[in-house]
Amino acid sequence: MRLQQASTFRQVAQLPDYLFGRYMPDVDHRTAGEVLSHPAFATVRRSYVVGTMANYEFARFPGNIQPAAYRTIAIGVLVCLWSASDPVDRTTWPTVARFKQLASAFSLAGTRQIDDFIGRLVRTGDIVLDRVATDGRVRLLRPTDKLLTWDRQTLKSYYDVLQALYPEPGYGPAVACDLTFQRAHRKGALVVFPAIGKFLHWNVDLLPFHQMYQGCHILMVLTDLALADPGKPIRERDLTHLRDSFGVSRSHI
Repeated sequence: MRLQQASTFRQVAQLPDYLFGRYMPDVDHRTAGEVLSHPAFATVRRSYVVGTMANYEFARFPGNIQPAAYRTIAIGVLVCLWSASDPVDRTTWPTVARFKQLASAFSLAGTRQIDDFIGRLVRTGDIVLDRVATDGRVRLLRPTDKLLTWDRQTLKSYYDVLQALYPEPGYGPAVACDLTFQRAHRKGALVVFPAIGKFLHWNVDLLPFHQMYQGCHILMVLTDLALADPGKPIRERDLTHLRDSFGVSRSHI
């Protein structure tokens, strides 16, 4: 039934075939094409933009700093490493060195930038550096409740859309911000990192915006405005609210 519906939606939406390919071939997941061609997608798109933007506002983003792609990825790597760590298995520990190795593998930031971001998160109380009792030279990165709460809210903003599109069987634990789900999700997400990196670099048109503070989020706002009223021109005053909420200048926008 699902494959038949996907085929029908593909014909109606006239989307390219590559959008219906799986990023993880061995995992039965919804493809981008399935989501985009869903009859209700246009309805939930606005709630997705609004919900996502709220988590990336200057005052809410971890570190109280402007989001950039490498910072968002760094937070994801940190929470994933912490979720997958086993106190009795040293190879799984979320050490600073292992964190920097994984975060820099996405090729969106250098180690110096990642070092600076770690320092910022420590100062704002989003992460703690723990020393291992048996080896004082090793420091482990531990997200605080403050950071984990933000991460659960961010997950919820993604799953709220899926819940609206596919209510059966639904995504109850995700939209309820369940801590057990968060840890299981983030632990499993480690194996998806190669696919994420491939996706980021495959879409070359977006790469320059990944390097900019709030670059992709400003594009999302522009897209939402354009699709909400295709005949209405977008003027500078329509974007003035982004200066305060995103913590960027008028010239940057």
